[in-house]
Amino acid sequence: MLEVPYARRAQRHVVDLPCSIIGPDWDEPVTYQATELSAHGMWVRTSFPFRAGEHVVVQFRAPTTARGPRAWRSFEVNAFARVARTVRHAGPVLMADGRKGMALEFCDLDRAERRALQRSLRGVPVLPSEVERSALELLRPARLLRGRW
Repeated sequence: MLEVPYARRAQRHVVDLPCSIIGPDWDEPVTYQATELSAHGMWVRTSFPFRAGEHVVVQFRAPTTARGPRAWRSFEVNAFARVARTVRHAGPVLMADGRKGMALEFCDLDRAERRALQRSLRGVPVLPSEVERSALELLRPARLLRGRW
C-alpha cells in the first residue's frame, strides 16, 4: 500500500499570474509571477525570496476561465500572507521544475473569500500532487531500464 506522507488542504492549480507583494521593509509593491495557486496560498517565482516566517501583503486578480458576460467573475484579492517556505537554490529535489521562489500562505481570508477563490479556479489545470509526481517518475522508461532486469 502506498503511504501518503503529506496531504494538502487544497488542490494547487497551475497559473501564470502577476501579483504585487509588499514586503516587511518596503513601502511600495513589487510585481512577481505566481505559478501555483490554491484557496490557501500560492507559489511565487523569485530569485530573492523573503525569509520563512516573514509576513507580506499580496494582491492579485483571481483567475477565471469564464468568457463573455461571465468574465466579470474575476475579482481582486488582497491578503496578508506568511512566507511558509523558500527555495533559494534550484535543484531536482526542491521543485519539480527547478525554479526558485517562495510559498505564501494566506492568513486572513475568511471562509467566503476562500470559497470564492476556489470557485474562480474551476477549470484551471490542477498541479499533480507530490505522490502523483513520484508515481509518474517511477513509470518513466529510463527508470525501468535502470532496474534489476
